[in-house]
Amino acid sequence: MKQNTVSRLILSAAMVLSVLATSATAAAADFWHHPGYDLRKVDTINLVRLDVKSKDRGPGKVNNSPDAAIVSFHNTEDIPGVVTSALMAAAADKKLMFNEALLPEGPLPAPTASEENAEKDKKGKIVPRQLDAVVTVTLLGYQKTVVPAHKETRTREIEVETKDEKMPLPAGFTGLSNGIAKGYASSHSTTESKTVSNTTGSSTTHTDRDTTSTTKVNPNGSVTTSTHSSGTTTTQSSSTTTSRTESRTKTSGHGASIGLGGALGDLAGLFGGHSSGTTTSQTRKVKIPVTQTVTVPEATYYTAYLQIRYDLYDHETHAHVFNNMDRRAIAGYTTTEGMLKRSTRNFVSKMMKSK
Repeated sequence: MKQNTVSRLILSAAMVLSVLATSATAAAADFWHHPGYDLRKVDTINLVRLDVKSKDRGPGKVNNSPDAAIVSFHNTEDIPGVVTSALMAAAADKKLMFNEALLPEGPLPAPTASEENAEKDKKGKIVPRQLDAVVTVTLLGYQKTVVPAHKETRTREIEVETKDEKMPLPAGFTGLSNGIAKGYASSHSTTESKTVSNTTGSSTTHTDRDTTSTTKVNPNGSVTTSTHSSGTTTTQSSSTTTSRTESRTKTSGHGASIGLGGALGDLAGLFGGHSSGTTTSQTRKVKIPVTQTVTVPEATYYTAYLQIRYDLYDHETHAHVFNNMDRRAIAGYTTTEGMLKRSTRNFVSKMMKSK
């Protein structure tokens, strides 16, 4: 069975991210701050480096299958400009100064041993006033996934009605001998039926009927039969959710013979017996699986991605005092403006709470 659309999207997203989200800082912790620093009194952030690693990629297939998804990644326009603007707005929200003071390409200044002259609090922690920020943008843009038209085998369940019946054989029987006899025979039968149906309601019908017949064989060979029948029927309605029909019949009889003489009297007669049986039928709904091959039309899906790392250094000692890796994704979007705004605000808020 071919993978369904959801499986394709999950596979394609995982493979694309594994290709795109690669950088030297990928193994860094999501959040860390130097235990010897209290950053709550910082009043100025200097952006000294903005490194953009995010690149346009694709389109390309995730595998060699004829109906494999085609994936491409598209960068947000002017990443340096939009990131700088978002950082400036986030700093302003916390009443911080923000300066764009980009350093020339090359290694950052090495830490110095001037911590003894740094401002410290009562606990001995350094309390810097200015921090230098290095921002690395690994992903900022959207992924486009095109799933070509293809055929899929799908199984669904349908509901059908079925009727079960159980019809046992009679427990006995009654009959007459093959001889000629003088005598009588009588039989008695009682039939009881009960029906419960389920459409919008239910009804119960109870019938109780007695039938008695008497047969006499006269001396001249003629047969006289008399039958008497009586009974009652009661119907009751109520609400139910089942459908069941049940009937029960019981017949009993007896007979005697008076021989006409000789062997005929020994062979002829009426033999007694009885019979009873129950017939039950029930209608119920069952679900059965149905497998079909369907054609799935081409579909296009979009997902916005953001992956940014924020590193902060003490402006005076150049010591690394803070980092925060932020990863975000939102399905159905091509714009990253909202994610970037939330990311920069979250970065500044975490920095201000680090103590």
